[in-house]
Amino acid sequence: SRKWFDKGLAYGDLKNYKQAIECYDKAIKINLKYNSAWYNKAIAYHDLKNYKQAIACYDKAIKINPKDENVWLTKGELYREQKNYKKAIACYDKVIKFNGNKNFAWHSIGLIYSEQGNYNEAIECYDEAGSHNAYAWNDKGLAYEKLENHKKAIACYDKAIEINPEFGYPWNNKGNIFFNNSENYKKAIECYDKATKIDDGDDVAWRNMGLAYKKQGN
Repeated sequence: SRKWFDKGLAYGDLKNYKQAIECYDKAIKINLKYNSAWYNKAIAYHDLKNYKQAIACYDKAIKINPKDENVWLTKGELYREQKNYKKAIACYDKVIKFNGNKNFAWHSIGLIYSEQGNYNEAIECYDEAGSHNAYAWNDKGLAYEKLENHKKAIACYDKAIEINPEFGYPWNNKGNIFFNNSENYKKAIECYDKATKIDDGDDVAWRNMGLAYKKQGN
């Protein structure tokens, strides 16, 4: 069954999800309790946007190993994509309860609250997501921005940059504050320039920098 499982992973890497599922099915036929095969079959269905089948496979994997945090996290992501926030939070809560990857779980719950416009609750979740989580600091900054607390937003973006200097989004977000709120186009350009130096394919930062130069009259 391992041979079929590995073949399924290879097809998955090639984004050939239907053939990947056929391989996982063959692995499962040999071993009905092959947790990883059920899990990866769920991911393949997830990628095919066949959510009903994906959930059924995640549930099979959970039945075999109820404490597999990766299954709960990925199932939570599926529900979040579908905006079924209640079920998504229930999945993330399981991971927190198991003492698993709590940082990811708290961060994901924070993203849900942000999507719902509950920014204060989102900030509380981002605080639980680990003090060295650059992505959580960046999203916390976005939440403060929505609450129009620009000083705290900039402090969060600076923290994200300090943790991960190769993370371009906080630079772009920081630039937006200077652009939109203080009309400090020089500082905005400096931030957008940092973002493009980290990722020269960052179309948003390039576009924003162009707009800032236009505002400056250049």
